[in-house]
Amino acid sequence: MNVLSKYAIAEFTERCSPRQYLGLFDSVPYSCYECGHTWEPSCVRTWMICFHRAFPFSLKLYIPLYLITAMMQLRDRNADRKKIFKKTIISILQSSFFLAMNGTYFLMAICTYRAIFGKFHGVYGYVTGFVSSFLSIILERKSRRGALSIYVFNLALETLFKMYVARGWVRPVKHGEIYLFALSNMLYLSLFRAGNLPPTIQNLFQKIIGVEETTHSTRPVSNPAQRRNSLVNYIQTRYQQLLDYLNLIGPNVQSCHHRGSCFGYICHGAVKYFSIGYGLQILTRYRSVITAIIKLRISLLKPALSAFSIPKFFCAYVTLFRVTNCLLRWAFGGDHPAVFGALSGLFAGFSSALYPSTTISMYAVTKMMEILVMKAVAKNWLPYIKHFDVLLYSSSMAVMFHAAMLEPHNIRPGYWKFMISLSGNCFPLVFRILLDKFGTHASKLYPNFVPNVDPALVKSEEVRQALAFFGKWPYTM
Repeated sequence: MNVLSKYAIAEFTERCSPRQYLGLFDSVPYSCYECGHTWEPSCVRTWMICFHRAFPFSLKLYIPLYLITAMMQLRDRNADRKKIFKKTIISILQSSFFLAMNGTYFLMAICTYRAIFGKFHGVYGYVTGFVSSFLSIILERKSRRGALSIYVFNLALETLFKMYVARGWVRPVKHGEIYLFALSNMLYLSLFRAGNLPPTIQNLFQKIIGVEETTHSTRPVSNPAQRRNSLVNYIQTRYQQLLDYLNLIGPNVQSCHHRGSCFGYICHGAVKYFSIGYGLQILTRYRSVITAIIKLRISLLKPALSAFSIPKFFCAYVTLFRVTNCLLRWAFGGDHPAVFGALSGLFAGFSSALYPSTTISMYAVTKMMEILVMKAVAKNWLPYIKHFDVLLYSSSMAVMFHAAMLEPHNIRPGYWKFMISLSGNCFPLVFRILLDKFGTHASKLYPNFVPNVDPALVKSEEVRQALAFFGKWPYTM
């Protein structure tokens, strides 16, 4: 790779690119070797290299995932260990093969597209991405297709939004991820309080918010802690005594389903979820904690232990929800689960300002869209489309693969690193300077990359000029 100056890039762009950018249905006459797999002239060998590198990466990704699932299944003493072991091995190989073939099929589709049309159009990323993703997702287990489609749909929406912002079609909203989270949380908690969420998500919210907030709950009866000579039991006893004292403070609204006073109920949630959030915060920085313990350096431990963004978010989320619910029940003298859940969820959602995350907000929105669509299909408001998860995955990955070729700077950085690993570290080797004429700033992430291609295999005059301009051709311009 040559290190090129910005002036050289700008001069080449001015000399070789048209003044008006090409559209999606315009074409460039390059071969797949000239601007695609520049690291290897043979198409078949390129596909083999990609699969050879992507499959071990996929194994490393899926082995821990399926092993954890298998360990949880083995906790059942009556479980068939041989069957679980066989199913785990097959699942690992099947999912790894699917993931590795996703990138390999994409390269195969690019070469096939060039062989059929003799050139590349601006839409070639969408077309090849859709075909390759469709062929790969049907290799995956049916039980995982739905979750995968929702995940990549989330990524595709975020990428499309960034693409539209880059083109000036839309304007970003300041703190938009906070508003998205608050609005989606309003729907989640309205459905949760009415008991209308899918069972898995309903159980998740019961663990976070509390079973007392569901429509069919009754006031729980506390079990006195058994006295044992242990530090844990001593702490639990003292904490229960503190809760008993707090439960005597403030009103005890009859329409509330929780035990004790509202003040004690709110304080218990705040303390509990601040502690859980703090534990999660430390887990996210476990490497720093382990390094500090090994090296016995307190200075390395302080940053990990002094971070409070996640615990503050957890604490504020549960506290705002409980405060709002109790106030509404006290003010109206009764409980209206769906309405009060929506209002409380909206206020609680603004706690994300303490830990803003576009990833969390987008996933919450897309998951809610899935829930609403499934409810509409169940009531025959929307038609049931067979294999919709396959079509959704293929369409979403078409957006991601298009962006990977023509505008990788608009992909979430973490997922772009994942796509690079999936391609066998080959995606950065695309000659994107040639694709800048589509107006997507394709070379923005790699402005200094010019490949070392075989001059004997270069057929396009524009590519010869570009290589000569950057000193990669036998003659100079």
